[in-house]
Amino acid sequence: MDATTQTPAPATANAVVKLFVCHGEYRETFYGSGSDDIAAAMDAAVKSSYSSGLFDSADRHYETRATHRAALAQALKNGEVYRGFGWCDFSKVA
Repeated sequence: MDATTQTPAPATANAVVKLFVCHGEYRETFYGSGSDDIAAAMDAAVKSSYSSGLFDSADRHYETRATHRAALAQALKNGEVYRGFGWCDFSKVA
């Protein structure tokens, strides 16, 4: 089972992204930080097995997932919540 990360990333990060996973009764929130929105989203995604495959370029679904990553980047840039990958909601915090 995934571990919950309750505290947002350190203030030194340029971007902070929140990942909310909701699958049935399972609900967890994860935070990621990075130099930009995608780096922060990747940091959050690797903390949950529900979203870790979004950035797995070795997987056979790499091309399909590249489309999801592009849509994620655009949504975060626009200040929107991205809900296009599984049971995951990505949103920009900072």
